[in-house]
Amino acid sequence: MKMSKSILTIILLVTTVSLSMHLYQYYNRPKYACVNIKEAFEKFDMKKELEANFLESKKAREKILDSLVYDLQALSTKIEGHGGSDRKDLELFEMKRDYYITKKKEIDEDNLKQTAKYDEQIITQLKEYIKVYSTDNNYTMVFGQDNNGSVMFAESENNITEEVIQFINMKYKGI
Repeated sequence: MKMSKSILTIILLVTTVSLSMHLYQYYNRPKYACVNIKEAFEKFDMKKELEANFLESKKAREKILDSLVYDLQALSTKIEGHGGSDRKDLELFEMKRDYYITKKKEIDEDNLKQTAKYDEQIITQLKEYIKVYSTDNNYTMVFGQDNNGSVMFAESENNITEEVIQFINMKYKGI
């Protein structure tokens, strides 16, 4: 009887230790998730705000070019009216055309620079907010799902994109 009690105690002890280890591993296992970066980027309020600023700047720049085109068209009409014989008007037209080409190139470069600057600001802030969200929610690792092969598949239950979008927009608004 004493032997039976000892075996039962050992079995109970082994079962308890085994169960404890499994529970420990279950509750302390790494927590992974993924975020659809493109979707988060597009729905980020900061992106929408900076995009509106960019479009406003772009429209102002386009007005400058439109004005230059209008001047060129008016001068072209004047030159055609004189049969192209006025040398001063021809020289002025060439000078204005060259200025237009230079200004258009400058404006196109400014638009590209501003877009790149805004995208960098958005991505930097997005990464910071995702880091805070991940830490606050005890994620060991959050993968960026951006359709370039970094994440080939993720269960929908591991996709925290919507939660992250809500968080980053609240954080951006100071909430």
